[in-house]
Amino acid sequence: MSRRKEKENELLSFLNEEERKAYEEFEAKLKAKRDVAVKRQKQEMAFWKKVDEREEEVYQHILENRKKRQVEQSVQVQSVNPIEQNAGNVATYYSEQNNG
Repeated sequence: MSRRKEKENELLSFLNEEERKAYEEFEAKLKAKRDVAVKRQKQEMAFWKKVDEREEEVYQHILENRKKRQVEQSVQVQSVNPIEQNAGNVATYYSEQNNG
């Protein structure tokens, strides 16, 4: 018997029936949560293993998406610049009108 199990049995010997039942229910809930966490961890490990196996394909996909985002961002910046330029022209025009 494991040392943990021995200590648990020693603890249970001091508890009355109601306390023992509550403790066992609590332990069952904890075990269920641990089981879910272990399952999730195994799924995550399996996912990253697949990613590692397809490393070159994943890397290419990331590069393609990065290039698309960069192109989209440069298009947005180019479309904003004429607006800023027009705003600057308007400000210059009004300052010339007021000063001239």
